[in-house]
Amino acid sequence: MEEVTEDETSEEEFVEYFPEIPAFPKGDLILVVEGKELYVNRQLLTEASPVLRAMLESDFKESTQDRIELPGKSYKGVVEFLKCTYPFLNYNITVSFCY
Repeated sequence: MEEVTEDETSEEEFVEYFPEIPAFPKGDLILVVEGKELYVNRQLLTEASPVLRAMLESDFKESTQDRIELPGKSYKGVVEFLKCTYPFLNYNITVSFCY
């Protein structure tokens, strides 16, 4: 069995993917988490998450906003989610992040 090590990714390494993702340099939606802006693609988020789809494609106020604050969410957690969402990043999920 392969040994699992703790993910030691620094904040600087997270930022290397964001806020400017190569295929979506400006994004069409800004997520604000812990005061930091993440430029993302609305369509990818709606395809990745039923919760975000409901929020971004329904009568919720977020469906018409270009900037959404996510209070109570961790920057690291949201970036991990985004890394898993963007197919061209080829990001591997580690067991340590799941706990």
